[in-house]
Formats: sequence, structure tokens, C-alpha cells
Amino acid sequence: MLTDEARAAGRLKLATERLAGKYPFHGAVLRQLAPTAVPVLETMGVSVKSAGAVNLFYSPEFVLSITLPELVGVLLHEVCHVVLGHIYTPPSDYADASGKVDEQARVVAEEVTVNEFVSEPLPGGATLLADYPQLSPKQSTRDRYRILKGTVPKDTCALDDHSGWLSEDGGEGSGISQADVADAVEDLLLLAAGEVGGEIPHSIAEAIRSHGITPGSTSQKITKSSAPSTV
Repeated sequence: MLTDEARAAGRLKLATERLAGKYPFHGAVLRQLAPTAVPVLETMGVSVKSAGAVNLFYSPEFVLSITLPELVGVLLHEVCHVVLGHIYTPPSDYADASGKVDEQARVVAEEVTVNEFVSEPLPGGATLLADYPQLSPKQSTRDRYRILKGTVPKDTCALDDHSGWLSEDGGEGSGISQADVADAVEDLLLLAAGEVGGEIPHSIAEAIRSHGITPGSTSQKITKSSAPSTV
């Protein structure tokens, strides 16, 4: 009999195949993430634990508790966090003059931004643009943070785990710098773009340029040869 961990790993592979069939670029990114089962994790998350590797951490129980279409949606959610650079933006980029960061506002801003690009079903409780009428479509994560700062309740939950992004150490205490994480993400996105013929969907190219926080040099390398696409 298969263990829950084995069943969850198989389910992840199936969901990855389904995602790649509909979203080739996102699938190319997802296939380069190193899946790691973490039973104590509540849901799922992406971060860097070792130089050059972007990990997909997941709770086998969570993977088995949601529908397959919802799992596809959550995986798409995680890929968007990577593409938009959320996993390596240091807290100092959000800090006010006193150095303080409203972590809840940051998490909600990131969640709203990625979910704006997810058209697949998501589990109940996902944070959506419709939940925050003070926000407008297609705003950047930073603009949304500025609007939400000081207004988000402390008990607001995210669909996934962002804990590794909330310190200046982008590797969750591993000693890996935010610059190391950014380099790993850039390499991953360049490889994914090459896998799909050197082009990425126009909407994602625009998102990298306008709605995430990916540095300009990175977005130029990834999008300079991109053309509008219906994929």
C-alpha cells in the first residue's frame, strides 16, 4: 500500500502535467522546482534552501486534501510567486523610515497579485482582489502594500507559506543572501524560457515588467525576445 507521502508525490506529478498542458511556460518553471515533502508544513511554499536550487515545499496531507483542479491552481500560484520575484524581495524594500514592515500587508499584497494571474480553481480562503475593493486591477505588489499597510488584521492567513521571505536572509536561515536567491530564480526563468522556444506568454512578460518586483535587468533578459502569445 502506498504511503500518503508517495500518493501526494504522484498527485503532484499528475497536477504538474495538467498545468504544463495548459500553461507551457509555467510548466517549464514548475518542472525545475525541487519538490520536497515537509509534513509539518500546513500547505505549500517556495523558497531557496541551497545555492542555485528553488524548492517547492509541500504538506502531503494538504496535497491529498484538495481537488486535483485546486492543486493545479495552487501550483500555478506558487509559480507566479517565483516569476514575480516575491521570494527574494528583502523586507527592507517595504520598510518605512523607522525600518518597520507590515508583514500582513505584504503577504496580502503578494497573494492578491499572484492570484490575479490564476484562472484555475483555488481552495477556499484564497486571498483575491475582490476581497479588497480599495485595490485596483493590475497594480504592482508594492503599490498594493502601500495601500494595505496598517489595515490588514493580524489573523489574516495566506494560501501558502511565506515565512522564508520575511527576513533579509532569503534562504530561511541558511546563510544564502537575497542576491543568491535572485540569481537562482533568474537562471530558472531563463532555462524555462529556453525550454518553450525562447518566448514566454505576453501577459507574463508584462507582469514581470510591471506587476511584480523583479529587477529590470532580470526582466529584460527574460522578456527581450518575447512576443505576444496566446499560450
